[in-house]
Amino acid sequence: MPLLTTGAGKYPAAGSGYTGLGDIVSGALFYWGLRAYSSATAAALANCIDIMSADGVHTSTLALRANGTVNTTSIAAGDMAGDTLANWLIAFGPGAARVHKIYDQVGTLHATAAVLGPDLSTTANGGKGAMVFAGVQPLITAGTITQAQPYSISTISARTGSTSANDGILGTDSPYPLLIGHAGAATQLELYGGTNPGIIAGASEGVDHSIQWIVKGTTSIVNLDGTDAAGGGAAAVTPTPGTSTITASKLGIGERAGGVMAGRIAEICMWSGDKAANMAALWANQKAWWGTP
Repeated sequence: MPLLTTGAGKYPAAGSGYTGLGDIVSGALFYWGLRAYSSATAAALANCIDIMSADGVHTSTLALRANGTVNTTSIAAGDMAGDTLANWLIAFGPGAARVHKIYDQVGTLHATAAVLGPDLSTTANGGKGAMVFAGVQPLITAGTITQAQPYSISTISARTGSTSANDGILGTDSPYPLLIGHAGAATQLELYGGTNPGIIAGASEGVDHSIQWIVKGTTSIVNLDGTDAAGGGAAAVTPTPGTSTITASKLGIGERAGGVMAGRIAEICMWSGDKAANMAALWANQKAWWGTP
């Protein structure tokens, strides 16, 4: 299995002026992703994910490199620490490494799988990677979050399975005051804020999309791959998704009410407040890094 590389198959040079979402909009509530949240977390070589073998026996930690990528050349901790991911896969295969835990690079809202977790893809997004969900392995936070609207979320995801049911990118536990994901119809996204599933069209299936979700009741908007559909930098969400507050809720990655997504997720970041003014910059950063439309 190839390692995490650039599209040219080479590791980016260290000290190459890395810029993450946190360098564009600071103060995130949490960040999960297969790159560094900011230049500071990259420089700190922060932990990124814990991987687990398919038999559930072997676990190791992958940290970040100074250039923002996941360090697959030297395992940070656990089984085969100091060795490469390639050798880890040979030793503990068959099958892909599973993402058992993803670290919150901002705080302590880490998300963990009950058993194994999604596959770690080392080829998606031009070699930058993704978590590949196949309907059975969400990542759930142990801690909870309370957050009133407005709030803003930035994601990279692709749906690769059936379009007949919604596939959650990020959701809260019952009573579901938040669910963002791919809707139960082809090329549609869904934003649920406690009342209605607001629908946004145009998300091509099987394609990784940069999506900015601005959750603010009747004026909620979504920016899909930089689309300026409504003159304000985003597509309006209709019907109105609701105004519910997230109250002491756990968060699930790749989970929706009643099931788990079939698709890929590369990063999720959430801020308090309306960050619509930053949507264009966030999209441009994600497009440059992940190679999305």
